[in-house]
Formats: sequence, C-alpha cells, structure tokens
Amino acid sequence: MFLCALSPALSSWASTQGGDVDLGFNPAISESVSAVAVQSDDKVLIGGSFTNVNGAARTNVARLKPDGSLDTAFQNGLAGANNTVRCIVVQSDGKVLIGGAFTAVNGAARNGIARLNPDGSLDSNFVSSASSVLSLASQADGKVVVGGGWNSSTGTVRYALSARLNTNGSPDANFQTQVAGSCAVPWACTTPSVNSVAVQADGKVLVGGLFTAVNGATRYAIVRLNPDGTLDSSFTALNWQDNFGNNGAANSIVLQPDGKIFVGGIFNYLNATARGSVARLNSGGTVDTSFLNGLAGANGNVNAVALQPDGKVLVGGVFSSVNEMTRNGIARLNSDGSLDTGVQNGMSGISGGFISYVQSVAVQSDGKVLIAGGFTSVNGVARNGFARLYGAAPPVFLGNAGVVSNEFGFDITGESNQVVIVEAST
Repeated sequence: MFLCALSPALSSWASTQGGDVDLGFNPAISESVSAVAVQSDDKVLIGGSFTNVNGAARTNVARLKPDGSLDTAFQNGLAGANNTVRCIVVQSDGKVLIGGAFTAVNGAARNGIARLNPDGSLDSNFVSSASSVLSLASQADGKVVVGGGWNSSTGTVRYALSARLNTNGSPDANFQTQVAGSCAVPWACTTPSVNSVAVQADGKVLVGGLFTAVNGATRYAIVRLNPDGTLDSSFTALNWQDNFGNNGAANSIVLQPDGKIFVGGIFNYLNATARGSVARLNSGGTVDTSFLNGLAGANGNVNAVALQPDGKVLVGGVFSSVNEMTRNGIARLNSDGSLDTGVQNGMSGISGGFISYVQSVAVQSDGKVLIAGGFTSVNGVARNGFARLYGAAPPVFLGNAGVVSNEFGFDITGESNQVVIVEAST
C-alpha cells in the first residue's frame, strides 16, 4: 500500500507565489523595453531603445526564446531599427509589424512602420511612411490600422496619425478619418494622439487616445469607427475627465470575447461615473457598472491592459495603489474589478529610476506574465526594465529531499499552500 501525508512548513526550500519574479528568466538588455508580443510558440518579441541583448548586438528589436535566451535566428547580422520601437504586432502568417520613431530598418528607409519576415529581415513587399507611430492592429484581411502622434495642423486644429494601410503598406483610400485636438489658445492646447487601436470581429475599429474631436464631432478618449473610417454614431460618447476637469486619455484598449471593452488610461470620471484609470465598457460604449463598482481603481496612469483566458485583467502603469491597496506599477483584477489578492500580495512591485512605470504587459500560454517599462527591480529582484512573473504559485518538485520513508508509507515535507507534484511507483 502507498500512503502520502503532507506536513506543513518543515523544510527550507523557498515558497513561490503568484506575482513573484521568475528567476530563471533574466535576459540582459542594455537599455529599455517598450513593447512586448508573444508568438504562438511562446517566443517573445521585444521592442524599445536598446543596442544589446544577452551580449549580442540587437538594435531596438529582438526575439527571445521562452527561457529568455536570445533567438539568434532573428535579426542575426541585421541593423535593426535606428530609433525607438514602441509597438509590435505578430500577424497570423508569422510576419511582424513594428511601429515607432525610426526612419530606417535594416539599413533601408522606413518611416515609423515596417514589416519584418519571421527571421527579422525586412519585408520588401510592405512599404509605408508615417510619422511617430504609437499603436498598430492587424485586421483579418491583412490590412493594418495605424495610430500615432500629432502629425499635421490646420489653423488652430491639430491632427493625430490615424490611418489604415493595405497589405502592401499603401494608404487605404476607403478608410477616411480625422482625429483632432483643439488649440484655440496656446496655453490650452490639446495635442492629439492615438495611443491604442483595436479591431472588432465585425471590422469596426476602436480608437483610443487623447483628442477632442473625430471626423468633426466632439469625442473624448475613445471612439468606434465603421469599417470605412466614418464615425459609428451608435457607440456612446462619454466625457472622460480627470479630477481637475482636464480631458482624459485612453492608453490601452482590449476586447473581451463577449464584445465588452477594457480601457486603461488617464481618467477619473466617465460622465458622472467614477473610474480610476481603468474601466470596462459595454459593447455599445456605455459604462459597465458591474466592473469596479464602488471601487477606487488605480491612483495613477494605466498604460497597459492585458486579458487572461480566465477573465482576470492585468493592468500596468504609473501607480502605487489599486482599490486602495498597495500595488506599485502592476496589479491583477478579478472579472468584477476587485483586486486579486492572490498575486503581488505583500510584494513591493516595481521600483527604480526617477519615475518607475510599466509600459507593456503580455500573457504567455502558460499563464506567466511579461512586463516591460522603466524600472530597475521587481519585488526586490534586480530587473532592468523587463521581467517575467508567475501568474500563480508554480508546482513544487521536491525530489528525494522532501520525501521520507517510514513504516506506514511516506511523509512529504514542505511549506503549506503549495502545489506539490508526487510521482511514485510500487
């Protein structure tokens, strides 16, 4: 007969909790990471401002293997981007879209946007030119929605980059939209930007950022466009503001499978509804009152939102508390907006630099969480702007050290509240 008994807190091996840093994942990146994307094979694409990854030359774009080592099959011997890469999207065919502030990629002229082949070489069949690109989304038909910063003016009105590109990078003439910010007087300008874009299954496009008008109609923070770029008037227009009455901004938009919309940004009110920099909208644009109802939200900016398969929501940004509990830069919410105390509980979060922040968050297929931004440590562990966290307490493998045979069977010693894998044979 085989028996097992679990004894609490009798051994010296360390307990690992959800939110802890994955110590086995520590790529050495020379400077900062702004964008992260996970491929279907769990390889990790990173973009930012850097010149070296794990001792090898990589300029502002690189790919890592799942263990954090450099994927030398990507960008090997190539020049990379000559300035910051701010966003990365992996297409269904494995090609990689990058956007940012660059003017050349792999030595060829590319302004703000480029497409790479799966090995990191430049896709010569995609040629486009844009100003500073902040956001990208790939449609099912291969067309690309692009958002960015202020790129033109007419009188006292400033316009942000908002466009759709054909599969070869040329402008899609069937998509016409203008995202604007007013500048009636120099001290009260709204310099517009499109910080996030998302494409719905029906082809409609969500646009988030800082602006005061879209296609001539007053709109703040988020709008929905029809597939031709015209304003979707059925999507509720809300007045997004901070505590001082300034216009709010949407920095990140994520679609739920049921059509509801997560928004992270800089805001405290949606009309008269209090929401601290993170909110969920119903599919028609109204505030979902079942999420974060009566809760404080984040006490600072939310730059990134990521949705887990179980419906929980990760938020990253510049904040020190969420729902009035200490959370520095990264937190996870339950599906109703309450704080998930199963991760980051009692942990210090991110720190380092003049202002520490999380700019990008991505979830791997195994539930681990990648965060990128401006920080030098996470939960007291040295990490230069890029880290991987456990999404939950990992399984514990004791080996022979924690197993003791006795006349009745076996005792397994370890800490309480751990998942223990037991293998035995008779």
